[in-house]
Amino acid sequence: MREALRRHCEEDDAGSVNILKRIAAALGKPETAFVDGPEALADLNDASEMLRLWDRLKHASDRRKVLAFAQSLAARD
Repeated sequence: MREALRRHCEEDDAGSVNILKRIAAALGKPETAFVDGPEALADLNDASEMLRLWDRLKHASDRRKVLAFAQSLAARD
């Protein structure tokens, strides 16, 4: 039982690392951008919340509205 739990945790950790790598690549940032210091943790928590909310949007029109709004905010910077 312990061995199965250990393997599951290792697989979960490997999956988390893979997801983190993919997010970093999509954002054009190094993986360390998400793990260096408390500010990085806050950014990661915010990104996770955005993904959770995005997933809850069931209508394509709502997703387009959110995307357009985010793009308009990003263009200001």
